[in-house]
Amino acid sequence: MVLDLKLGGDLEFHLRANGYFTEDRSKFYFSEVACGIRYLHSLKIVHRDLKPGNVLLDEFGHASLTDFNIACHYDAQKPMTSRSGTLAYMAPEVVNKAPYLNSIDWWSLGIMTFEMLYGYTPFAGDDDTETKFSIRNDDVTFPADPKSPVSDEAKEMILGLLNKNPMLRLGSDDNGGEIKVRKQAWFKGWDWDKAESRELPVPFLPDPKNNLYYNPILELEEALFEDNPLQSKPVRIKSRDPISKTNKLTGEELVLSDEAKQMNMLNEGFADFDFTKFVADPHEPLSMAIEGSMEGLVEKIARG
Repeated sequence: MVLDLKLGGDLEFHLRANGYFTEDRSKFYFSEVACGIRYLHSLKIVHRDLKPGNVLLDEFGHASLTDFNIACHYDAQKPMTSRSGTLAYMAPEVVNKAPYLNSIDWWSLGIMTFEMLYGYTPFAGDDDTETKFSIRNDDVTFPADPKSPVSDEAKEMILGLLNKNPMLRLGSDDNGGEIKVRKQAWFKGWDWDKAESRELPVPFLPDPKNNLYYNPILELEEALFEDNPLQSKPVRIKSRDPISKTNKLTGEELVLSDEAKQMNMLNEGFADFDFTKFVADPHEPLSMAIEGSMEGLVEKIARG
């Protein structure tokens, strides 16, 4: 699978940097992710690992889904049962290894929405066993004094998405599908056509020429030492003597680091892949060299 280069970082990075998002910002990302879910489900594909770390921002601030490693086609007549995804975002039926369909993606989006608004996931424990118990049994509890105001309409949306009964869950095919999501009070007056075409004004505009929206050292550490990459864990943002810089559009404090030069190189040296253009065969001498090496390999194998 070929994906366009996204230079704005993932939502997990921005959440860890900010602590939480405002309701308007959360609603914007929700709507663009929901459009992606709608498209996948129209192709009978379920993502199975929706979480902030798998939502990338492009240089214009629009959101895209990524990491389709465990995505798969589904058949309504043959539900899936494998436990796949990241525990904190798993629906109860996945945790229980019960049959499930595409409504698990809407549950994961509900967890993401709660996390965007409050800065943490609603179901947790000191270990995996306690987290699984919480997902199966606990009700959603909203903090009495959130860091940023959250409307009753947003809470109602979250409760609908986090219904433990997959048939009654908001977004499920048995409960009105994605159309019912769009008709929720939280989205009253929302222009879904513009959300689909990425024409809504963005709440945050990345500045990839001057900022690096990930921690390369941390990414390498986690890749080398993570025992179970499917388990959710907090991300540590390491200080690298940053220089303060302000985004001109939003006034949001950004971080300008030495690694920004690397991002400049990516930004200037890479372009979106154009699948409509024909990529020519290798230069003739190179083709001959490749063919010669292959003939030598075949001859060597034939000799034993």
